[in-house]
Amino acid sequence: MSVYKTSIKVAGRPATPVTDRDTFLRMREATKKALEDVRAGKEERKKDLVAFVYGALPNDDGTFKEATRVSSTIGMDIDHIPVETMPTVEQRVKELKDRCRILFAERSPRGHGVHIVFERNPELTTEENLQWMTEQIGIEGVEYDKGAKDLARVFFGTSNAPEDLWVLDDRLFEVSEVPNVEKVEANPPCHANQQRVVADAVPSKPASLFPADYNGTPYAYIVEELEAQYGGAPQVGDRNNTILKMASDLAQICDRNPEWIFSILPDYGLSSQEVMTTIRSACSYDHKMYFSLKLRKAIKRAKQRVGGTDEEFDSCPPPMPEKLPGLVKLLLGKTPEAYRPAVAHAVFPALASHLFNVRFKYIDNQYHEATLMNVLMAETGAGKSCIDKPIQYIMEDIVESDAYNRERESQWKRENRKKGANKDKEKRPDGLVIQYVQPDMTNAAFIMRTKEAEGHFLYTKANEIEAFDRLSGGTKGAQFTIMCNAFDYDNSYGAERVGNDSVSETVCVRFNFNACTTFQGGKTYFRTQLIKGALNRINFCTIPKLPIGSEMPIYGVYDDKFRQKLKPYIERLKNAGGEVSSKSVSDFAKLLSDELRDESVERDDVVYENFSHRANVIAFLKAMVLYIAEGNGKFTSEMKNFVRWSLHYDMWCKMQFFGEDVRKAMEQDHFEVSKRGQKGVLDYLPSEFTEEEIVQERIRLGMNQGPLPNLLRTWKSRKKIEPVEGKEKTYRKLA
Repeated sequence: MSVYKTSIKVAGRPATPVTDRDTFLRMREATKKALEDVRAGKEERKKDLVAFVYGALPNDDGTFKEATRVSSTIGMDIDHIPVETMPTVEQRVKELKDRCRILFAERSPRGHGVHIVFERNPELTTEENLQWMTEQIGIEGVEYDKGAKDLARVFFGTSNAPEDLWVLDDRLFEVSEVPNVEKVEANPPCHANQQRVVADAVPSKPASLFPADYNGTPYAYIVEELEAQYGGAPQVGDRNNTILKMASDLAQICDRNPEWIFSILPDYGLSSQEVMTTIRSACSYDHKMYFSLKLRKAIKRAKQRVGGTDEEFDSCPPPMPEKLPGLVKLLLGKTPEAYRPAVAHAVFPALASHLFNVRFKYIDNQYHEATLMNVLMAETGAGKSCIDKPIQYIMEDIVESDAYNRERESQWKRENRKKGANKDKEKRPDGLVIQYVQPDMTNAAFIMRTKEAEGHFLYTKANEIEAFDRLSGGTKGAQFTIMCNAFDYDNSYGAERVGNDSVSETVCVRFNFNACTTFQGGKTYFRTQLIKGALNRINFCTIPKLPIGSEMPIYGVYDDKFRQKLKPYIERLKNAGGEVSSKSVSDFAKLLSDELRDESVERDDVVYENFSHRANVIAFLKAMVLYIAEGNGKFTSEMKNFVRWSLHYDMWCKMQFFGEDVRKAMEQDHFEVSKRGQKGVLDYLPSEFTEEEIVQERIRLGMNQGPLPNLLRTWKSRKKIEPVEGKEKTYRKLA
């Protein structure tokens, strides 16, 4: 992607790269007065507006004169939009932001048009790209300016006000180049065996080249069931949209191979070229790193048609993305494949412990510090020590700093032991900031260490989670109170004692930790927290059981080279301070929150919903730690994919390890919940059903019978069902 500032007043149009959001916004703000004049009717002032090029890269001489190098983004100008249609266009553009990879959108200077910048489909010409986006918008009368399709088209900027600036993604400032399709087509190769990059190079449907089934389930059945999940065969006007969504789902089980998906997906009356273009777009936008609920349902129902079960989808966590943020990639570089997901979660408490006096505002306007607590649950002998080395290297600087203060403390103790009477003993030294503490410390020691840390995080690593029991200080469950208080911003925790040598303090808890346990050990340890707060505030991960006879995993060598590569990330965390914010991270947290809400409704599962709220906060905190550590002021697509995966992995672990136990505890506490974490009552109903069938199905599943109108309203509002005309109290599934 790229954005360059230029000038129509200078010959050749010079190119000045714009590499970050702040600079871009500042340039736009500088011509605010000229924009006011243009909108007041002074057309001659338009040339004084800041001008940008989004679709081309400059020539070697730094100008855009007759530019032929193609950027991976493309600018689109839509003009002459009726006033009454503009709100609809704005809403539609925002809806398409993620699906169509829109990186920037603004209202035009005169106010009756729109500028859109999106990621180019590299196999299409510029004009075909513009036509494709017009079709995606799909609003009658809204057409791209056919006279404004040259590569180095200039777009005059407007203001930064929300009514003008609709979309701004930081990926806009990432520079990359793609082949010039127009140029390739205009100059065909000399040799017949050389390949050309042309828009109409669409294969026939070579079904025989690809597997006919997915783990024993025919792809044809999966496609049919997936189509049903999206409401059946799409109508004219929604065909591209449906193909894009289905292709995005199928990419997860077709190796992200466009030709494979093309061979099994219906064309719904569209040309082969249109279908292939849409499929390639779905595969190139790598944002789904887990099986969507619709895909899981489709596979489940397809498997049932051949007499199979869907157990594998309840027992497999979502796969990790292939492309990772720089810091995560570094920390996993020495880790065997089987252990990488566990390490990817476990490193964050140690990383976050380097932040001091840093806070973040979550999407609900509540503040949080980077409190991250991780528990690794796996079988005995599964390799839980895989997290040790990365954490050791992350914490080296803190361990070194602690060593100095531990020696001061030891010296003080040695001196006082030589003195008999209390009145002769020296008071405890000031400034004993010790962060890396022992997991089996007493409650009094924890309070003392927290006070002396002077606002820094305490961190510990427990090889067995039962080590935290000593934190209770004789008060049952006090260790869980500490965990809850640590997660909540500006908390208060302490102890009142009367003895001369007893600790009597009230402190603000800042506590990050890693802990390991077996599956049964974890379930037993948290059995009192199923409907309390500690379980929701902890990030969980696991290690898959390797098949019998598997080769021994081999680790890479952690050395000084690794240490030096890690150091800049740690320094950026240590140098941060105050309130840190990123609109991109906050927007993404809101998007994830919406996704979790929709999934909770689709599952009809209050347990999933209960876990989801704080799981999203944890994902947000990880995102902010990454944002600071990477240090370039960008929240990249790799970071988004990783954070989304981390969230869904955490949710999978919680539902897998504790879902049924939480459900039973909530039922005993008189909450209305559904039967299973992976299924809702709507899954069990036929495509057309009555209210009486809902009641009977809920009874069969052992669900508590709550108000039926509330459930129906939820399904209707989420467009899951619609009433059947002419049939009283009868409904039809929409997805």
